Amino acid sequence: MTYVEAYSYIDIKSCPSTNDYVKDNLKLLKDNLPLIVSSREQSKGKGRDKRAWESQKDKGLYFTLAFYLEDLQKLSLLPICAGVSLQKTLENLYGLTTTLKWPNDLLCQGKKLAGILCETIIKGNSAFVICGIGLNTEYKKRDFPLELKETAISLLQLKVKNFKKKDFFNLFTKIFEQKLYKQDKLIDEFNQCSKELIGKKISFHNGNNISQKTITGTYLGLGEKGQCLIKDEKGNIQEYFFGEMTC
Repeated sequence: MTYVEAYSYIDIKSCPSTNDYVKDNLKLLKDNLPLIVSSREQSKGKGRDKRAWESQKDKGLYFTLAFYLEDLQKLSLLPICAGVSLQKTLENLYGLTTTLKWPNDLLCQGKKLAGILCETIIKGNSAFVICGIGLNTEYKKRDFPLELKETAISLLQLKVKNFKKKDFFNLFTKIFEQKLYKQDKLIDEFNQCSKELIGKKISFHNGNNISQKTITGTYLGLGEKGQCLIKDEKGNIQEYFFGEMTC
């Protein structure tokens, strides 16, 4: 049995977002975990901070992994685990060189290829994990809205013409489970996957705190707990667990 065959699978024509579909139907789906839900399109696809994620019909792979996790200590590195797994999957299947941008973007040629949104529901000593990923697969440049034409990219634009969901899911779930349950090298792997950004000048905004000013500094990679390390203009190393950086 392949890794993906251990998952229940639901493929739907359309939904607001696959993460929301799982949350809205949790009572019906709880006996089918672990689960993959994919949709041909999302009418309200979302990224971090409730931002919209472009999700046109049959132009991307929009999916959610849903499962229970009993070891709550592994939750903090969940987005990092998903990012590394996605990077490794695309590298192994298609030979793509991509870059992880903390906390949840996968870039190729400096443009956004995929995004990750992880959500959790804590229940006692375990967590219900919802890991959503949007991967641009079939977009042509003209398909992207004007504001994304120069900042987004797809597998099709990268000359990947043999994309198959089954192959992708089988390898992704295999790598994801390996990384999730054995995290000792995960930070080093993330930093290796983001080496093109390490040492570069960036702008950084600390999460939802609107009073927090944007700072500029040098990106140093991730610390041992998954925090973003930035050397500010005074030479001090700042640590952030939440926020967003712009290269």
